[in-house]
Amino acid sequence: NPAWRGSTATWRDRIRQWITVAKPEQLLSVDIFFDMRSVHGDGRLCLRIWQDAFDMAQNNYGFAKLLVESAGNADSGLGFFGQFRTEGGRINLKNAGLFGIVSTARALAVCHHVMERSTPLRLRGLRAMGIGGASDLDAMMTAQDTFLSVLLTQQLEDIRHGVPASNAVAVKRLSTDERARLRSALESIKHLDDLKRDLLFRS
Repeated sequence: NPAWRGSTATWRDRIRQWITVAKPEQLLSVDIFFDMRSVHGDGRLCLRIWQDAFDMAQNNYGFAKLLVESAGNADSGLGFFGQFRTEGGRINLKNAGLFGIVSTARALAVCHHVMERSTPLRLRGLRAMGIGGASDLDAMMTAQDTFLSVLLTQQLEDIRHGVPASNAVAVKRLSTDERARLRSALESIKHLDDLKRDLLFRS
């Protein structure tokens, strides 16, 4: 596919254009460059492009704002009275929790030049720079751990019963302690959209 081939110079030009003249439909293309890893061939080529993408996006608040807006607002996993919002008895933890944390950490890392790929390392990097309160960033990391733990347990159980693995967790299957942990994690990120916009423009 010619659109996904090119020399390092070609890729630098493509990424620069995506970042400086970004349109909503182009964000999905450039987004992946901040998470990419080399899987075959000369890994130094991949590393150069990855580093260049971060360098070009550093302090580009217009681009970071587009990244945030394109991700959309996080879906709340809790109702008005703190009950879990479910469909068919299950709560989708990707939509209700993981997606918001991952996209927030990526946008903030890109804007503030935190050159890490994983969400926890990005959040730790922001904390080390004094971007945001440590308690807020720690809460995001704790929440992600909780979501992944609960989700993985559900997926393994589903696979054992011949059910395709998904991002939806059966709330009734959870113990009282697990429900409390999950509710606390969802509660801790309910203002994630406001936090994201606040930290994005903090230098």
